[in-house]
Amino acid sequence: MLKGCRWGKRFSETPLFQETRLQNCWWSVIRQLYHIAYVILTRSRGQSLGSRLRSLQPQAPSAMTSARLDAFARGAICALADEGVERAEIQKKVNKKDGTRPHIRAIDAVLAKKREDPEWRGQDSQAGGRPRAPTDAQQRQLVALVFKNRGRAVVTTAFCKRRLRFLQKVCSQTVCNALQAAGLKWLHRRR
Repeated sequence: MLKGCRWGKRFSETPLFQETRLQNCWWSVIRQLYHIAYVILTRSRGQSLGSRLRSLQPQAPSAMTSARLDAFARGAICALADEGVERAEIQKKVNKKDGTRPHIRAIDAVLAKKREDPEWRGQDSQAGGRPRAPTDAQQRQLVALVFKNRGRAVVTTAFCKRRLRFLQKVCSQTVCNALQAAGLKWLHRRR
């Protein structure tokens, strides 16, 4: 088993550590497991085993990242705050999508949003982004124009852009996309 190891020594002073300096993968795994067991057993007796194991988990880097909090993390923040846990402890227990810890300001923002809207369930906001190029009313005008002139003229995107002034501000591909979204496609003329 483990020869020559006494619990009072540091891990690097044990013969097992000195014997396993080889690059063999199995020995490095055994060394890591031995180190974990050593740390768990030599910790103070007041800690629970779960908190000892949590202290051994790799810590997230402290650098700020642009990763967002997911809905589960926002819910965890609100639940921990309802239980009376301090913000610094919440920061240690909650991770962002990339595994890093959130900033205190992010925790404050989540709690402020929850105070503002108690029915909020932590979901992402749907606001932002550019408004749709043809609105629903403009899309209906475009479809009506196509059906009105279907047999009389060759209805192309250029034709639609000449007839409807709001389409002059968008590109031809946007007009094509709007027509395809309405369920229309190019029909070859019958002779």
